[in-house]
Amino acid sequence: MRTDDYSLIWKALAAEIRREILDLLRERPHTTGELAQTFAVSRFAVMKHLSVLEQSGLITVRKQGRERWNTLNPLPLQLIYERWMHPYEAEWSHALLQLKRVAEGSTGYTTEPRSAEGEQGTGLQFLTVTLDIPFLSTPRHVYDALLHHVSAWWGYPYVHRDSTSLILEPFVGGRLYEQWNKPEGGALLATVSYLKADEEVRLVGPIGLPEPSQCVVVFRLEPVEDGQTLLHFSLEAFGHVDARSQMMYEAGWKDLMDIRLRAFVEREIGYGLDYQLQGWFDEEKAVEKP
Repeated sequence: MRTDDYSLIWKALAAEIRREILDLLRERPHTTGELAQTFAVSRFAVMKHLSVLEQSGLITVRKQGRERWNTLNPLPLQLIYERWMHPYEAEWSHALLQLKRVAEGSTGYTTEPRSAEGEQGTGLQFLTVTLDIPFLSTPRHVYDALLHHVSAWWGYPYVHRDSTSLILEPFVGGRLYEQWNKPEGGALLATVSYLKADEEVRLVGPIGLPEPSQCVVVFRLEPVEDGQTLLHFSLEAFGHVDARSQMMYEAGWKDLMDIRLRAFVEREIGYGLDYQLQGWFDEEKAVEKP
């Protein structure tokens, strides 16, 4: 799909059943069989809808044995947002802010963002993201994937376009950083501030936000019945963040945790930078963990 041709995306979104399929895939990847059992139409009809979604780029389909796994790809939706919604966001926010102040009986207003101290014009705001995600695996396995295999599940579009590697040094004070394909190019995303084996990882740094911004990201692993794990994810940030950043961070971290990390931990399928650079979009190339 060309990035300047949105016709396939609009066509895919036009049918209610395809939107419902995307809602299901937003929660987690599904096999074609699982999706066929969900809807009151034939398996053949569901497969046709999945084909339309795949052609639009809204989902990726990967074969694993006799099963076909369907995974949401949020990038086309982000392209639509960037072209059709983001240009009007400031006007909508301005109008809603005025409405809120009128409803509260406030007098006088400004469109300038306020800092934590209430000063106008700084553009410094708070951002919070929390997720609770179950994994069909042990805390040991999830912890190992988080700490030692970060580039197997973390990759484009959540790294710089020139990134050739994503490295997490697995010790307190260690760096999470990108190396780029340009001489002396790279970016420091965060440092490891806390580790407790099989239980918790904490990172501190900008992690993609415009500087000066600071994030604290916590991955806390809770063992549950049958050797499974509940991942408690939280992110708190302070800096140059806005409503758009909040929306993108929530969607991005849900994709990273609930789709990519889950696929790697539970099925040993890699959607991260290591595999993307080997041909992530080529069905004939292996993406399973060696």
